[in-house]
Amino acid sequence: MMPTACLFKPGADVRGVFLMTEKDREMMAGLYRTYSRLMFQIARLVLADSAGAEDAVSEAFLKIIRHCEKFHEMEAHQIKAYIVSTIRTTAYNMHKQRKPVASDEALFALPDEKTNIEDEVTKAESRATITAVIAQLPDKLRTVAHAFFVQGLSHEDIARMYGISVSASKKRLERAKLRLREGEMSPFFGQDC
Repeated sequence: MMPTACLFKPGADVRGVFLMTEKDREMMAGLYRTYSRLMFQIARLVLADSAGAEDAVSEAFLKIIRHCEKFHEMEAHQIKAYIVSTIRTTAYNMHKQRKPVASDEALFALPDEKTNIEDEVTKAESRATITAVIAQLPDKLRTVAHAFFVQGLSHEDIARMYGISVSASKKRLERAKLRLREGEMSPFFGQDC
């Protein structure tokens, strides 16, 4: 759950906070009260981790505070869109910077007798290849293809995470598949992908 006592993580660059007027501070506090839960939910969807989501909200709000003068000319729906875009970008960037870490259970788990080690290695290599191939797509197509194929998210979750409609998610995935089929990537993504 989102902490309410401290907005910023230790060591955060909070220089812009101290240069704000009292009116700006009140406005930012109101925005935090209004949107912090939404920001946390978006970051949690992207990062699948509560602690990381809290860090993302903190980092995103620092970015928002640095640009607080913009909010005086914005309408409410524009402010919400800016905040959602900022948290989505922040969380996605944090996700891209993460290095995969195996859990302790996975490190020490012994394969059961039914597990075919060669099949497991082949699957892991295929996932790595697919991830590398998807990385070649343009941003809009790559984010949806990665979320669908690698993360296993539904179109509803993808739409919610990226602030697009379900039909836009489906269309972007369709375009990604087409690009993957047309290019050198076709051995990995055949007609049935």
